[in-house]
Amino acid sequence: VYHRNTWAIKIATDALERAEGSGKNQEAAGIKALRDVMDNSAQEVARIYLATKQEWESRIGPTFNVAEWDPKINVPADYWRDKVEELDLDTFAQMIEQNGMGKWHSHLQMIKWEFRLPFADPRKPMEALSGDRLFRLITGETEQSLRPGKEVTGKVVRNGDFGCRIKLEGDIPAFIPLRNLSDEHVETAEDIVTPGMVVTAVITEVKKDHM
Repeated sequence: VYHRNTWAIKIATDALERAEGSGKNQEAAGIKALRDVMDNSAQEVARIYLATKQEWESRIGPTFNVAEWDPKINVPADYWRDKVEELDLDTFAQMIEQNGMGKWHSHLQMIKWEFRLPFADPRKPMEALSGDRLFRLITGETEQSLRPGKEVTGKVVRNGDFGCRIKLEGDIPAFIPLRNLSDEHVETAEDIVTPGMVVTAVITEVKKDHM
């Protein structure tokens, strides 16, 4: 996507210290500059990768994990020797902004990294939600708003052999064991509650993995 932008051609041309061309030759010169600067950055990525791998294996052994190696994170800026690293994109972005053309710093940095890693997906993989985060997303509740010892109100949904199932506000499912329905001995839940009845209870446990 960024390669179609004129800023990408500008960066590539300046990095290679070439003239931008004019007329019919301008587009061809721009495409060649993009290809050449990408080749240059690809060679630099390969150089840094091999150097990193060799140093790792000389110190630790043959345990270098290629999948976990991320040059955007694991390689300091002063290690890079490719053409685009020689450009002062920070100053370039400031000049663009001062000329009233908007904020382009992040965009220019993304162009630089697309030169280096043209097939890398910049998006972070989605993390599976679990535990507290999943509970908050589904219920809108927190450890403070729904906690043991808090008094809540709900409606009985159905009775079972071991107690009754209820729905709290927000359609949060809950369960009252048979032994907790009364201070007295209870044979069946129907002896105390019926479906549709509104009951008040005190939370004894919050099972976030039972949502």
